[in-house]
Amino acid sequence: DFKKWNRSYGSKKGGIRIGWAGGASHNEDLKIIEPVVHKILAKHKEARFVFIHGVPQFLKGIDRVEAIVKFTRIDKYPKFIASLDWDIALAPLVDNAFNRAKSNLRWLEAASLGIPCVASNVGHFAETIENAIDGVLCDTSDDFERGLSALIEDRKLRISMGQNALHRVREDFDVDKEVFKY
Repeated sequence: DFKKWNRSYGSKKGGIRIGWAGGASHNEDLKIIEPVVHKILAKHKEARFVFIHGVPQFLKGIDRVEAIVKFTRIDKYPKFIASLDWDIALAPLVDNAFNRAKSNLRWLEAASLGIPCVASNVGHFAETIENAIDGVLCDTSDDFERGLSALIEDRKLRISMGQNALHRVREDFDVDKEVFKY
């Protein structure tokens, strides 16, 4: 719903902000990017990670990693996510039956804000994201590192991929258009 998902809520907080949001059941999924976080922080001094909600212990207490455990009401969630001012979104998932059944919600949320998403090549992400066009699909931790590095290093790529994602989500997933199909 583009009346709720609006990037104008954000205010530039500095650095390249890489964000993830999810529940406490994602510890195994986040293990995929644990080494990536350390490598990206060592390689890119402007990089910052922001993890929301279910933040595992292994990602807490790291310099330039913000762990936010605050929850917000669903009607305020879009404004809350936009206010975090992410430049890049993350969506790592272990390839298993449970995760293959998950939706592409994290990509939809990021795309609705014009934010490129680096996601596992699993389930609905694999079916939805056009790799290197409106997001980045990853099979390995090395893929996550390369995808994040490319977006950190190339502002034009980051902006164009985010704009491609926004255009795509407005064309194919706008609730005001899609509701009539149902």
